[in-house]
Amino acid sequence: MAANTPIKGNIESHVTPSVAETLEFDNDTLRAIAEVYMIEANKEYFEKEFNNAIYFYTEGIKVNCKDEELNAKLYSNRATAHFCLGE
Repeated sequence: MAANTPIKGNIESHVTPSVAETLEFDNDTLRAIAEVYMIEANKEYFEKEFNNAIYFYTEGIKVNCKDEELNAKLYSNRATAHFCLGE
């Protein structure tokens, strides 16, 4: 991807429901989906693609799995990415 080119526009206000919101999954599946988003977000973060990282962290949060530790990491990492953008 081109440097600093976000995947989506205003990513946090994006209203399209995530896959997990439209289908019924057990919590293990929801956790796995959220983990995949976090892995992708972390890759983008370490490549300094902060807008893309924020998008993936937000998608992971929208999965709404019951793992409080994973959700805390998603929120914390997203906040750190915002901080890196000066927001």
